[in-house]
Amino acid sequence: MDFFTVIGRLGVFAVIAFAFSLFGTKIAIAVLPRFGLLDQPGGRHIHAEAVPRGGGIAIVLAFFLSFGAYALWRPAMPDIVWRLAIPGVILAFLGLADDRYDLPAIFKLAVQIFCALIVYFLDPRTMTFGDFVAPGYLTCIFTVFWVIAIVNAFNLIDGLDGVAGGVSSVSAGCLAVWFLLMDNHVDEAAVMFILLGCCLGFLRYNFHPAKIFLGDTGSTFLGFVFAVTGLSGVDRAATLTSLLIPVLALGVPLFDEMLAVWRRVVRKILNPSGAGVMSGDQDHLHHRLFRKTGAQSRTALYLYYLSAGFAVLALLVMFCRQTVSGLAFFLLALCVLVAVRMLAIPEIFASALLFGRGISLPRKSVLFNVFHPLFDMAVICGSLMLSFRLLHFAIPPVVALLLLAPLSLLLLFSGIYRVYWLRASMGDYTRLAKLIFSGAVLSGVLFAFIKYRFGLPASGVRFVIVDVMFFLMIFALICGERFFIRYAEGLWLYKLQQSRMMSGGTRHRALIYGGGLYSRLFIDFHFRAGMKEECDFVGIIDDDPALQGLRINGLRVVGASADLENIYRKDPFDTIVIASRNITPERLRTVEDFARAHQLKRVRFSVQEEVQLFGDR
Repeated sequence: MDFFTVIGRLGVFAVIAFAFSLFGTKIAIAVLPRFGLLDQPGGRHIHAEAVPRGGGIAIVLAFFLSFGAYALWRPAMPDIVWRLAIPGVILAFLGLADDRYDLPAIFKLAVQIFCALIVYFLDPRTMTFGDFVAPGYLTCIFTVFWVIAIVNAFNLIDGLDGVAGGVSSVSAGCLAVWFLLMDNHVDEAAVMFILLGCCLGFLRYNFHPAKIFLGDTGSTFLGFVFAVTGLSGVDRAATLTSLLIPVLALGVPLFDEMLAVWRRVVRKILNPSGAGVMSGDQDHLHHRLFRKTGAQSRTALYLYYLSAGFAVLALLVMFCRQTVSGLAFFLLALCVLVAVRMLAIPEIFASALLFGRGISLPRKSVLFNVFHPLFDMAVICGSLMLSFRLLHFAIPPVVALLLLAPLSLLLLFSGIYRVYWLRASMGDYTRLAKLIFSGAVLSGVLFAFIKYRFGLPASGVRFVIVDVMFFLMIFALICGERFFIRYAEGLWLYKLQQSRMMSGGTRHRALIYGGGLYSRLFIDFHFRAGMKEECDFVGIIDDDPALQGLRINGLRVVGASADLENIYRKDPFDTIVIASRNITPERLRTVEDFARAHQLKRVRFSVQEEVQLFGDR
């Protein structure tokens, strides 16, 4: 059947779902308050008036009515019907009860696991990953984890008017295209078309200002439909691409869920008596964007754009998987890094705070020394497997272990793990890069020897590409992890300084002269060792033109020594800290004259350096 003909026929059911959802939502707005399903303002809620919740029941009814019409149109009953119907109805009733009575989180999780088990036992598939045939219990664990993760991801993203419905619409459209381009997945495409129609019909009354909320009834049901349908699209011979496309299509909810787990786990470690991992907060993506934009409608649109970006990435991976798959995955990794850098500031700060405080048992230095070898070995193994998989290489496990050996042994016996990476120098990073490069070359030479000695079927060009990809991946991940530690600590210092400045009180305000090593040492000394007279830093001044406007050690370079008068007038301070060993006598005199003229306290920070020569006695 022609591609556009299929779209036209399935589009009819999307229109039917849209009409059912639109009509059902209007009825729900009038009926739900009579049963006590009202979302009252206050607490973590930002709406000013009571709004009906549990509106997802309109989506549930519209979905099953529309899908029932599709099933009757089909010559045979679709296999996916029972996997959606039985556990889907259970979750809908669970969500409706939660919207009315606020059920305990642990009870809801237990019911979700039960529904995920039903999904597995209705289709107990055997999945293979490469040459590995997963036993039934592993497939069952994977199914339960998949369903629970996606269901709760949509539950978490439903926090502002129109966010969950709009993001679901984008994800459903992306997955509909994926299923249409796959063989024998028309039923799954129909599910996505119908869900798209349901979401758009509900969005008519859910976009800001919302007249009705999805509630847990709708958010958990949406996540469940995506989880079951996405699982049907994962090949029984599972590949990285078949797993990645539905994950990217659902990118915004899953990314927000990942950040929430990361943030809450770290905060729980920092404050064991604080809120639990399953307790809600107001640091989700939609909350952060709302604090920046101040408008719910604009926040929702930004999240739609972000969801569309993930969908484009998913389609790019799909179209490029047979040609330039390496490029697609490289772009994916780059986009994920950019997203983390732009959107995960609270999580990075919390992790940096954890590093800064240290962990009492084991000590921080011991923890780093144990963590880095484990992390590096995982990166090396994963990079090698991914390099071969992307270029469709199949090698015996023994050969893979031999290829891992050179770099692993080089790192283990080089002494690189004696470096304390919070205080590493550029020489340490250069040495690490040389070790990684040498290990990749040795692995390449070893593979070439094995290939020609034992006649492995592998072309020379593909072999070189695999080795280059292997080197680039381990270089980016291993060195990037070390740079992340330094970056996180700098961010921690900056955030700590900001929090101290906001605390008020009778504190000194200081300006630092110098943006070099002494400045870094002084800031470390101030924050870590403490000072008898605590102070807040206004910023840094330095006469190097290349540093103007930059941020160094968590503080902004606000000018040069010639700008002291203007800086003092805009942001008065009472102390000047000279933390530079290269300051000229003329500039030192300028700074001291200014301090005397304004009766400012002067502090000269220096490090005593001694050189002792040992000769023959």
